[in-house]
Amino acid sequence: MAGNSIHVFDKNNKNLWTASLTYSIPPHYLEDFATEADPPCVESDNTLYVFDRGMLTSFDAATGQVHWRLTSVGISQVQLDGQGHLYVTSTTASPDAIQFSQQFNLSSKVDPVILKVEATTGRVLWRNEGIGDKCFLSGKFIYAARAAKNPLITPGEDPVLYFDLYRLSPSDGHVMWDYPQSRHPVQIEVQGNEILLHFRGELQVLKFFSL
Repeated sequence: MAGNSIHVFDKNNKNLWTASLTYSIPPHYLEDFATEADPPCVESDNTLYVFDRGMLTSFDAATGQVHWRLTSVGISQVQLDGQGHLYVTSTTASPDAIQFSQQFNLSSKVDPVILKVEATTGRVLWRNEGIGDKCFLSGKFIYAARAAKNPLITPGEDPVLYFDLYRLSPSDGHVMWDYPQSRHPVQIEVQGNEILLHFRGELQVLKFFSL
C-alpha cells in the first residue's frame, strides 16, 4: 500500500494487479509495521477486503476487479465470521469529516459504530451506534467493548475511565447484556461464552450460561 493505491504481488515478486483507493490508508498502519492495530486488509477465499480512511472495498484477489464499495469513515477493524458476513468497526463520521489534508475534523461529535455487512454484496444488515469501538467474535458469540472518560471532572483531576462490555445479538445487533466497570482492562480475550479481562493488578474470568 502506498498513498492512494494498493499493489498485489505473487510469491515471485510479480505484480499481479494495482488498484486505486478512494482515500489514503490511515498513517499509523504505514508508519509502524509492528503496530498492534488490526491490518487494513483481510483476505478470504478469492476476495480481498481493504479499508482506507473513508471506504471499505471488496476486490477480486486474483484480478483486482471491484466487487463493491461501502462508504464508512474511520474504519478500524474488519472481521469475518466464517458464515458469509463481515463485522466492521467504524464511526458515525461523514465523508465531510475528512479534510483536504485527510485529517479527521474532530469538531463535531463522532460515535463508534459496529456494522454487520453481507460479504458478497456489501449490503449493511444492521448497525449499532455508540456502544463499542472494538468488536470480538468467537463462534456464535459477538461482543463489543468501549471505554470512555467521565466528562464531568474538575480541572486537574485524573480522568475516570468507564468501561462497558456488551454481548450483541448476531441477528439484529441488539444488546443482550452489558458488563460495566469503572476502569479499563489492558487486555480482553474471548472464547465462546468465556471472557478474560486483565486489569492492572487483577485478572477476571467471566462465564455465562447460554442456550
